[in-house]
Amino acid sequence: MFSETRYALNGDLRVAYRTSGEGPRDIVFVPNWFTNCEVFPELPSLQGWVEAMTSLGRLIFFDQLGTGASDPITGGALPTLEQWADSITAVLDDLGSSEAVLLAIAGALAPAALFAAAYPSRTTALVVLEGYAHPERNDGLDPEEYDAAAVAVWGTGESIHVFNPDMPWNEEIRATWARLERMAASPGTAALMMPLVSEMDVRALLPAVRVPTLVVQHPTTR
Repeated sequence: MFSETRYALNGDLRVAYRTSGEGPRDIVFVPNWFTNCEVFPELPSLQGWVEAMTSLGRLIFFDQLGTGASDPITGGALPTLEQWADSITAVLDDLGSSEAVLLAIAGALAPAALFAAAYPSRTTALVVLEGYAHPERNDGLDPEEYDAAAVAVWGTGESIHVFNPDMPWNEEIRATWARLERMAASPGTAALMMPLVSEMDVRALLPAVRVPTLVVQHPTTR
């Protein structure tokens, strides 16, 4: 269903991406740092969703710089928000695509919103799933302690069940998500990226987003 992994140039760095077959529109799944385009489209837990999305258009997966199958950042530095937004441009340009629907999850709202604000003519629409413009913790955990706890179980898949307790869960599902974690980032890379994602604050950018936007969010309790 999906192409072999190809690479688009973002400056001097290569962004890995895969696409489904042609469709009436392009849909770019804008990831946070927790993906690998070699593995993500084949996750058994996501097959129903992937089939539904590919019925709507050409679905495009890519890995952000510094993670997954994309190039690491030179010198081990952290990627910038601008570099992550430019990855969307690089993939669309490589495909010869003039515009696309952006589908952003969680921490991926920041680069998706920056792209939408900078390139409204190339953004058909912005769809945000469980996104946040500024992360706020309400569980009483110290951010550093939370990040350390997440890194301690990195590569086991257990964190997916913690974040999504209602999803079906068994040993096979755990193992597939564990493999995705390991292919997306090493524990050291995960430790490096977590503070970056948790500090992204794009609230001031949101008024500049002037494209059709849909936000899908579960209610939260405090």
